[in-house]
Amino acid sequence: MWGGYYEQGSLIRRSRWITTGGVVECREALVHPGDPHRAVVLRRILAVDGETRLRVTLNLAARFGRSRLRDVRRDGQGRWTGRAGDLRVRFSGAPDARHDDGLHTTVTLEAGQHHDLVLEVSDAPLPAPETSEVLWRATEASWAGCVPDLTGTLSGRDARHAYAVMAGLASPADGTVAAATASLPERAEQGRNYDYRYVWIRDQSFVGQAVAATGGQRLLDDSVRFVAARLLEHGPGLAPAYTTTGRAVPDRRTLDLPGYPGGFDVVGNHVNRQFQLDVFGEALLLLAAGARHDRLDADGRRAALTAADAIAARRRDPDAGIWELHDDHWAHSRLVCAAGLRAIAAVAPRADGGRAAGWEALADTIVSDASATCLHPRGGGSVPPRTEESTRPCSCPPSAAPSRPTPPVPSPPCARCAPTSAATTTSTGSVTTSGRWRTPKARSCCAVSPWRWPSTAGTTTSRRCAGSSGTAPPAVRRACTRRSSTSPSAGCAATFRRPSSTR
Repeated sequence: MWGGYYEQGSLIRRSRWITTGGVVECREALVHPGDPHRAVVLRRILAVDGETRLRVTLNLAARFGRSRLRDVRRDGQGRWTGRAGDLRVRFSGAPDARHDDGLHTTVTLEAGQHHDLVLEVSDAPLPAPETSEVLWRATEASWAGCVPDLTGTLSGRDARHAYAVMAGLASPADGTVAAATASLPERAEQGRNYDYRYVWIRDQSFVGQAVAATGGQRLLDDSVRFVAARLLEHGPGLAPAYTTTGRAVPDRRTLDLPGYPGGFDVVGNHVNRQFQLDVFGEALLLLAAGARHDRLDADGRRAALTAADAIAARRRDPDAGIWELHDDHWAHSRLVCAAGLRAIAAVAPRADGGRAAGWEALADTIVSDASATCLHPRGGGSVPPRTEESTRPCSCPPSAAPSRPTPPVPSPPCARCAPTSAATTTSTGSVTTSGRWRTPKARSCCAVSPWRWPSTAGTTTSRRCAGSSGTAPPAVRRACTRRSSTSPSAGCAATFRRPSSTR
């Protein structure tokens, strides 16, 4: 029987196997902090209960299996060295290994003993070897100093693990990849296999905004630096994603690799051929967070101007949207741009007051346009009008549609847009909100539907917006904020539907 877990505040993994003969654990980690030229894999085998006997095989190849391990030698200290393609390899901890299409050895331990294996792979000459104890201590100390305490958050343990995951996916001074996986199928035999080993501008912005709330300055600085550099380099032609070093994402291609039952071995990503408008809004939200923490340098300020100018120039262009579907005028993309413009305007220096006012005005225009083109007459968001029904204007008074991402309290909506029940329920434990609303049988905006306010008969209300739900898109969570007021319309609700992604 197998099980395992990550040690708190780190990506040090402990795996455990219970067999008929005893219990064995493996403690595994990549040496932290990472080196852009050298990956060091640590594995410690621990005999917890009973004698442990394990077979160890190192079968390493480069270029997706096309370049096998060669020039294999053992030095006087029992360390093995070799080459695989252009990579240099060193393997420690198996002095008695047999070289036969890889390295093979057997490890036998009594209860309470442990044995260390260390694998180093580098595209540059290897440095002098270090002992496994030194590497383990350095990795443990690095994780302890890297992940903040995060006590006082809603779930401190989960928050610390999330921070550790983000830190583990980040390259030093470079971007944070979306995931360390490639070719994983979303559905068997459907061809929907995606390579996520790239840096999405949107995701990088999420990382920076999240850590800004915790005081994690290194990840915030890295996020601001990476996004600002891409904006300054590409301007309104900003791509949705890049490699960790800021290069273009390669085209999709398949490989001749074994395995992948139900799937396909795909590397690269077709996001490199898309335009996504919302990345400019997310970038502005990130840069605004950096400014609030006094982490924005001259390049960051110039990048903010570039992003705002790009929104002004391209706000009417069709884009693939947050779910990377077909090009269209997605409501979410436009609302996020409005939110980003407002955020950067709020932190603009007083000397730039005129520019900030222009950004606010542009945000108003974007939200007004979205209200005019992305609202279904029966409620719910929609893509651009495609049917006679969806092109008929709504008879709601103008105040029933929001005019800003954080709207003023509106008048009651018309009966056609009103909910079937004004009751909303909130669960603070899971941070979710639900409400019952009339849902038209029409195409909905794939990322966000508009806000709708139930009548509360003039009562004083303090209500959490449904957009604050952890499952709502980020733009909804930002746009629909918690409000308290005395008004006929104080509640706020938002719903969304997530279609199949094509990442």
